[in-house]
Amino acid sequence: MLWHLVHYRQSRQQDVKLTRISTLGVDALTEAVQNVIDGKQTGTVFNNHFAQAQAASDIAVKFLNGEKVDAVNMVNYEKVTQDNAQEILDMLK
Repeated sequence: MLWHLVHYRQSRQQDVKLTRISTLGVDALTEAVQNVIDGKQTGTVFNNHFAQAQAASDIAVKFLNGEKVDAVNMVNYEKVTQDNAQEILDMLK
């Protein structure tokens, strides 16, 4: 749905000044991250599967070595803004 808003916003920019509307997504698809870089979208959220895989393997090694591990282990989502969008896009490609 955000895709539709971004494209609507682009198509209407000539008629209506919509630059003050923030558009955010929650999936950090490569297209969404590129939109952030291009200024078409304010931000998105990256569910960092690289960090999740690293955390899961670290926990598995601890468990297999007989160390105590927590029942719940969280990996934080990462906010994608123009400040870090290119770095995240490079990881995703």
